[in-house]
Amino acid sequence: MSILTALGSGSGIDTKQLVADLVAAQRAGSDKMLTARQTAVEAKISSLSTISSALSAFSTALDSLVSSGALGRQVISSDTSSIALSLTGSSSPPSLSHTIEATQLAQRQTVASAAVADRNAPIGEGTLTISFGTLTGTFPTPAGFTAGTAAPVTVTIGPENNSLVGLQQAINAANAGVTASIVEDASGARLVLRGETGAAKAFTIDGSTGLEAFEFGPGTAGMTWTAQAKNAIVVVDGITVERPTNSISDLVSGLKLDLMKVTDGPVTISSDYDATTLKTAVGNYVDVYNQLISMLAEETRAGKDGVAAGALAGDRTTRDLKRMLADLSTKTLLTDGGGPSSLSEIGIKTNRDGTLSIDDAALTKAVTNHPGRVHDMFVPGQTSSSALVEIASSLGAAKPGTYAVTDIVAATSGRLSGAAAPTAFDVPVVIDATNKSFTVTLDGRTSLAINLPEGSYATGAALAAAFQTAINDDSVLKSFGLSLTAAWDGSAFSFTSKGVGSTSGVSLVGLNGTLAATLGLDVPTATAGTNASGKIGGVAAIGIGNRLIASSTSAAAGLAVNILGSATSATIVVRSTVSGLITDMQKQLSASGGGFKTTSERLAKEAAAIAEEQERVEARSIALEERLTIQFAAMESAIAAFNNTQEYMKQQIAMWTRDQG
Repeated sequence: MSILTALGSGSGIDTKQLVADLVAAQRAGSDKMLTARQTAVEAKISSLSTISSALSAFSTALDSLVSSGALGRQVISSDTSSIALSLTGSSSPPSLSHTIEATQLAQRQTVASAAVADRNAPIGEGTLTISFGTLTGTFPTPAGFTAGTAAPVTVTIGPENNSLVGLQQAINAANAGVTASIVEDASGARLVLRGETGAAKAFTIDGSTGLEAFEFGPGTAGMTWTAQAKNAIVVVDGITVERPTNSISDLVSGLKLDLMKVTDGPVTISSDYDATTLKTAVGNYVDVYNQLISMLAEETRAGKDGVAAGALAGDRTTRDLKRMLADLSTKTLLTDGGGPSSLSEIGIKTNRDGTLSIDDAALTKAVTNHPGRVHDMFVPGQTSSSALVEIASSLGAAKPGTYAVTDIVAATSGRLSGAAAPTAFDVPVVIDATNKSFTVTLDGRTSLAINLPEGSYATGAALAAAFQTAINDDSVLKSFGLSLTAAWDGSAFSFTSKGVGSTSGVSLVGLNGTLAATLGLDVPTATAGTNASGKIGGVAAIGIGNRLIASSTSAAAGLAVNILGSATSATIVVRSTVSGLITDMQKQLSASGGGFKTTSERLAKEAAAIAEEQERVEARSIALEERLTIQFAAMESAIAAFNNTQEYMKQQIAMWTRDQG
């Protein structure tokens, strides 16, 4: 019989239940305390996650608002039916103010054949050659044609496509730069060819014998000229320019103009901020901010008057977060003066409960008088005071601030200079098969064999131009984007790399000895390029080519600029914005050692400690249960023995009583 089976067998008491009740009573206090601790920790973990997610959502909402471009300048055309505008980049356009007049739209050349009764009837076999260039003459009679750079396209008509339909399909299949279609009217079917827009996209058609009906050009009597190839003619701020298409992206930086029709007069192109959009954005910011503050208040409320405390009441991390959020309204975002510089100055006020409200009159005044500054408080940006000092680092690489770039020395190019040879061209220099070949090493890359064009060169300028063209046409150098400038100053040659920096240099190898001596290139002087130098934020910057990179020990760490000219100094401003501050706040709290991170780690350790304590309570309860079971089993065994003795005595007494009776 097992111990458990023995329980209750002697005394008649349910000692098994009694053991369970005693164990439960012993652990009841610990279980209650641990359950309460576990519930509180889980509530804190959940609440912290909720707040972290809410802050992330706040940051994401601001980023979405910024990236949408809705806060930026909007482009405006005073006549959208004539000129439509669209941005060509992701950023908002700069301040614009132009007058544009379209006096002629770009047009395609169109030619049409004579009508044929049956589009599927034979038309003749042979070839048609389509050439592209510029056509002259008084419309509709072509008088002259100048071929362009595009290669002619030949279309062959054989038995398989000997019809108007076959000719149309063959031309379209050749991707010839013209589009063929068939137009039918009461007279029959005609072949119509249309080119691309632009005066230089005109075309002529030469036909072999049998296809003369489809020729077009000066002196031909085949197809009819029905529309001229024309450029668009646009007057921008009084300057007349021509473009081959009606979609123009190179007149106004960052903007594409689509010419819809000839304008009735000058059309005004401008850009400006939209006050209503800015006010709406500020209102949305306040709404989302207040939602976050309300959530924080709920999770951190103090317990009183019968209301339970929030899960994170008294928590240091959320207290720090509330403080950082409260500072946003008064923090200086713009440091360059000239208008409001903080949210409080555009009408955003902090209420006693930490939420925000808007002074509509102050906000209206701000978006009316200083729309650009309201925009800059929300949209990150960085500017340079000099057009010759270009910011090369991405937005966010450097902390917000104002950084001086000083002591600038621009990068230089590598150069090869020949000795003076003032009599080199007293007689023409002859380049032939014996002296035309050489190689160049340019910025560390060596060319293939380069050949100068053979011929007689009467001037140094002509030979310098030949050197430059031949070197820059080398496939190896071109593949690395390398090129140089060759020059003759009247007495000496020079070869200057278009690259800059310490890796920039030029050398000529294998030039014929006699030619080299004549040209002063037998013992040239090579000068290596130098990197740009200067200071950023008062600390010497790292120069690589024309780029200066702020030292990692500088407050401007992460900032990089390109030196494009002879500037000696510049001021770089990296704006501090609301969205940037929220992002920094989120990163700070979530980073290793940050409030969210350390609190999460502490709560995780506390949850693990509770679990370990629960395991210890369970172990003690199991040990107590085993000990009580053994003790009660021993008691039951003793009682059973006593009961057996009692039964034996009863039997003996009964026997004694019978014997004496």
